[in-house]
Amino acid sequence: MATEQELRNEVVRASRHLYRRGLLCAYEGNVSVRLPGQDEAPGHTLLMTPTRRCKGELLPKDLVLLGAEGQVIGKGQASTESPLHVGIYQHMPSVCAVVHAHAPYTTAFACTAGGLQHMVQPELLVLLGGSPPMAPYAPPGSSRLFDSVKDLLQQSQVILLERHGVVATSTRSVMDAVYLVEQVEQVARISWLASRLGSLPALDPDEQAALVRGRIQADGLA
Repeated sequence: MATEQELRNEVVRASRHLYRRGLLCAYEGNVSVRLPGQDEAPGHTLLMTPTRRCKGELLPKDLVLLGAEGQVIGKGQASTESPLHVGIYQHMPSVCAVVHAHAPYTTAFACTAGGLQHMVQPELLVLLGGSPPMAPYAPPGSSRLFDSVKDLLQQSQVILLERHGVVATSTRSVMDAVYLVEQVEQVARISWLASRLGSLPALDPDEQAALVRGRIQADGLA
């Protein structure tokens, strides 16, 4: 079981990776992780990146400790998107990490009516079991943002936020959530490039089903 300091280091690593890869810039985005061992630290439920800080320049001591209802414990000011993160953790007990980013190509598709619903690349099926759904628009930083994703959390680990980027959850680690964002951004980028060359025909339904079956068997879900 990771210690709080190890998780602080991991959130900083994740934040810097997102920044270096151009998946967020300036003060954009936020990263959080659920703290283990709640019996040892009652009320201390998660660590989160602070508001109005560049994610590429964070130090472990900069992270904010939040309680079960999102209240700040100690010093610092949490991201304005903390209600989204807190809501996800409350609704999904198995989730240990949440990442919200404004990855450019993914966000561009989130500004279109169809999102990433076309089945062009098999990687999307292998990664997620299908195209990431898109939550309806909700104002950034509002309680409505969690309401917009609530019914989609069981459907996919990655959800596009209409006009607002992407949110990814993981039951494994912070970096796993980061890599989900990165992989979907790669799919979005390739899809955009391919669309410049012509139409984007859907992958054959039988091939889609075969990929999903393979993913389920590999994950031990069959």
